[in-house]
Amino acid sequence: MLLSMKKLLSIIVLGLLWSNVVVAKPIYLNCRHNELHSLKLWMHEYFSLDFENKKYTWEGKALVKHEDDISNGEELHKETIELPFMDEDSQYLTFGVIFFNNGKRHYDIFKLNKENFDLSREDNLFAGMENSMTYTCNQIDELPSYSWSFRKFWNDLGLFK
Repeated sequence: MLLSMKKLLSIIVLGLLWSNVVVAKPIYLNCRHNELHSLKLWMHEYFSLDFENKKYTWEGKALVKHEDDISNGEELHKETIELPFMDEDSQYLTFGVIFFNNGKRHYDIFKLNKENFDLSREDNLFAGMENSMTYTCNQIDELPSYSWSFRKFWNDLGLFK
């Protein structure tokens, strides 16, 4: 009887080890635009990437006074926009949207380097003009808290007193 119990326990333990079932959590990225914004502020954009379910989400953006992040009391403009999976190879993951409006093709496409999390973005959303941007991204533990106030935003820019 004891031998049967040991065998059963061994089978269960080995089965659990071999099954390797892991539920992966999404990772969060803080991506800083590599060029200073025209208002002399740094643009940070935030993403949630769920590789297992191929769900990629743009979580919001912040304009900040420093290169680092929004830990200095700045606030995140929160929006959640799902960006559909487009393509993947050994080095890059591509996600974004392509849509037609009044017969014109519009796009907003992100290409993520899976090794170093550098991100490039191509779009034609502003008046149909083609635009290309690059970002340096860092993995973060959680998305920043958010509350959005236009008054605070304009005060921070010094444009509204």
